[in-house]
Amino acid sequence: MARPQPPPWLPIDQAPNLAREAIDHAARSLASGNPRDALRAAGWAWHHQRYLREAYEMAGRAAREANEPELARAFSTIIAEPHAAGPWLQAGWALVDQGASDLAVPLLEEAHRIEPENLEARESLVIAYSDEGRHEDVVGLASTMNLGERPSVVFPLAWSALMTRRTDLVERAMAGLARLAERTPEVRGVYAKAAAALERYRAFPPDD
Repeated sequence: MARPQPPPWLPIDQAPNLAREAIDHAARSLASGNPRDALRAAGWAWHHQRYLREAYEMAGRAAREANEPELARAFSTIIAEPHAAGPWLQAGWALVDQGASDLAVPLLEEAHRIEPENLEARESLVIAYSDEGRHEDVVGLASTMNLGERPSVVFPLAWSALMTRRTDLVERAMAGLARLAERTPEVRGVYAKAAAALERYRAFPPDD
């Protein structure tokens, strides 16, 4: 899913207008038989934190028309049971899987807010933050997790720690990943990728 590019700066008083425009665009896209474009547009409405119920309803309709029944059910459940973390997590992760992490982040943040100790929500949010280059957020969340239990967050943590000059966390992440790779063959590729990234960083550190 292609990502719409946000403006570099948005005055807060413009958010309702932009969200309304996104909802209207989603409705037009549905009417013209383009549900995936409608889903992206609805996502920008909740990205601006306006017209949320209408945005989730529109996203659910778009998901159904795009033949994504699980995503559609997740949005329906968000509307019916907004205090349950599960549907927020399900919808958010589906969007991450489609390459729309920017739209997934608000949903995953809500899942994490509802259930702060939900490891799946935390893991999914780390991955979404990493996709969006939000290195401080990756470090803040992933550094509190058990890396042995959630190996998928090790590479995002190692890379974001490099980007934020947290060498202590880089060493912790790489050491934990090395131990895990020794006993888990499917993790060895992740370790090799992380080690190669670390070597590139050491050879060509980014400018301050």
